[in-house]
Amino acid sequence: MDNGIQKCVAAQGGGPQWVSEIYYGKDDTTGGNIGDSASAMGRIAWFDAKARKMVGDVASFDSQLQLMQNDLLQYTWMHERYGCDGKMQLNRTAAYFEYPSTIAILLREIRYGIEIGYSKMVIDPMPRAPFHYHIGNVNVDYDPEGMTEIQIPGGQPTMMEYVLHGMRTLTKYSIEVRCTSSSRKLAHEKEASISSTTAGSGDDGVFAVRAPGGCRVRVAAVANGVVTQ
Repeated sequence: MDNGIQKCVAAQGGGPQWVSEIYYGKDDTTGGNIGDSASAMGRIAWFDAKARKMVGDVASFDSQLQLMQNDLLQYTWMHERYGCDGKMQLNRTAAYFEYPSTIAILLREIRYGIEIGYSKMVIDPMPRAPFHYHIGNVNVDYDPEGMTEIQIPGGQPTMMEYVLHGMRTLTKYSIEVRCTSSSRKLAHEKEASISSTTAGSGDDGVFAVRAPGGCRVRVAAVANGVVTQ
C-alpha cells in the first residue's frame, strides 16, 4: 500500500489504513455496495503501526502519525473515516472518537512503547531515546543511559514486573523502590518503605525488575561503582 500501486494510497491524511488491500468498486458487489473498501479505519492504523514497529520502520511511522496529528490539531473534531484521497470523509460520522483515540494510543504504545498489564509493564519506545511521559497517573522518565523512573497505578501487595528495553547491554543497574501509603486523615502521602538493590541487564539490552504495584521504581546505570544521575 505504500508504493502507490493500489487505488487507496498513503498520499495524505489517513495513510495505509485501508480496509481492503485491493479496491473493489460498485461493479464487483451486489447492489453496488462498496462498503468500506474505499475508506480507512483508525483500528487498522494501530495494526499498521504495530507491524512497522516490529520491522523498525521509524520513518514511515513518523510520517503517517504526523499526517493524522496535523488533522487533529487543525480540525479537532475528526470524522469517522478517511477516503482514498487521504482526506476525511465528510459523509461519515462527525466528531467521532476513533482517530483522536488512535493517535493517543500510537503515541503511548508505539512512540513511547508504554504497555501496562495487570501484572506486567513494558517500556519499549521507538526509537529508543530518552523521553518524559506524565499523563494522568502514569509517570515515566526513561533514559537508558542514565536514570529511569516509573510510577503507575497499582495497589500493594500486588507485584508488578517492569521490563525495560533499549538499556545498556550487560550493565549493572541500581534499583530503588519507594512505596507510600495514603491516610484518609492526612492530605499528603507519608513514606512507608524504601528498598534498594542492584541487578544486571542482558546481552539484548533488556532489564527486568519486580516491585509492589503503585510504588515509584527508580533504575540507574552503575559505572565504576558510581550511580548515573
